[in-house]
Amino acid sequence: MKKILTIAGSDSGGGAGVQADLKTIAALGGHGLCVITALTAQNSWEVRSLNPVPVETVESQLGAVVADGPPDSIKVGMLGGEDIVRLLVGKLADFSPVPLVLDPVLRSSSGSDLLSGERKEEILKPLFSLCTVITPNLSEASLLCGMKVNDISSMKEAGVFLHRLGAPAVLVKGGHLDPAPTDVLFDGTSHHEIPGERIPGPSVHGTGCVLSSAIAVFLAQGKSLLDAATEAKLFVGQSIREACKVGEGAACVQPTAHLIRSAGRSDVLAELDRALATLCEVGNGYLVPEVQSNFAYGSVGAESPEDVAGFPGRIVNVKGKIRSVGLPEFGGSKHIGRIVLTAMRVDPEMRCCLNIRYKEGVEDACHHLSLTVGSFDRADEPNDVQLREGSSLEWGTEKVLSELGSVPDVIFDRGHDGKEPMIRVLGKNPEQVVATALRLCERLY
Repeated sequence: MKKILTIAGSDSGGGAGVQADLKTIAALGGHGLCVITALTAQNSWEVRSLNPVPVETVESQLGAVVADGPPDSIKVGMLGGEDIVRLLVGKLADFSPVPLVLDPVLRSSSGSDLLSGERKEEILKPLFSLCTVITPNLSEASLLCGMKVNDISSMKEAGVFLHRLGAPAVLVKGGHLDPAPTDVLFDGTSHHEIPGERIPGPSVHGTGCVLSSAIAVFLAQGKSLLDAATEAKLFVGQSIREACKVGEGAACVQPTAHLIRSAGRSDVLAELDRALATLCEVGNGYLVPEVQSNFAYGSVGAESPEDVAGFPGRIVNVKGKIRSVGLPEFGGSKHIGRIVLTAMRVDPEMRCCLNIRYKEGVEDACHHLSLTVGSFDRADEPNDVQLREGSSLEWGTEKVLSELGSVPDVIFDRGHDGKEPMIRVLGKNPEQVVATALRLCERLY
């Protein structure tokens, strides 16, 4: 296991700093070591105080950590004061050629100054030549270069400028760049643009810490700088998608997102299997339509059909009994899986769907049972939708969700031109969906 040392400040709110660094390192399979340079009193929306750790204590921490052997890479974040910078300049030179990533944290996302002194580029400049790469964002690049950095052209210019100040390579982060968050890496010879996707949602705290720590891990694993920066950007994107609100301010980036998702996959399969057992025991085979049924349940944050579990052989009617052909597996339901993914884009908690046989009176039954219901007419499908296998279900679901502005308990259609009419029951989990389906069918039949 690779050892990655983070030298940075502590974020009492847990969203950035050493806390985010260690979560990132662990999530990517490394062992995190840490040297705390500053203690902050902060939460999701403000930094109330910044207290640099005495330089002697920083030196003592560093000495203790490296006494067990050198790290495989180093990430340097918030340093707090010039005396700590001077200490690190004297100490870090001994670690060459261990990869070193400098995230020049100058201000918090809420606007607080995190490095004392007027000429910040002069304070940090002695560290530049010790680094493998420095990773300023647009605001930090502007401060360090004394110019406005706000587009691809100026990002490239900033990379060259900081390289001339001594940094072997510079990754200027374009997280706040319009329209797309493109990063620009200058490796000392060439510029490389690393595109990104603008992810909708609230502002997120800690992305810079996660990116620089991820780069340090990937460099320790032997990846090239360009590959490390590219993979780190993808990792940050996933962490932003799973960001969590822990207070009134910015959401906290979630570097353990893929671990949480992986841990939950076995639970998804088990819940789906238990709920189907209830359906098989209580339900009548008549509930299964001519095209058969499927039962799909998405993992938390599901983004593709491979994140949605279903029954690959579908659910069938065997002499009046409901039976499954096989066990649930991820990617096991393309059609109902698409409905789940479409619903989750509107409400991430609505992760489950079961299709059952249509019967007239479904709207009245839903209203009687206080279930929300929506429908679509397959005769309205655009030609290109009709020609794409399975796309009509996604189109119909999107149409209903757009009209209602939320995910209903039930979506149905009355069929069209050889398409069997169908009822889809949606919910937060398989147990809820089965309970709703059985209540609805008891009312209908």
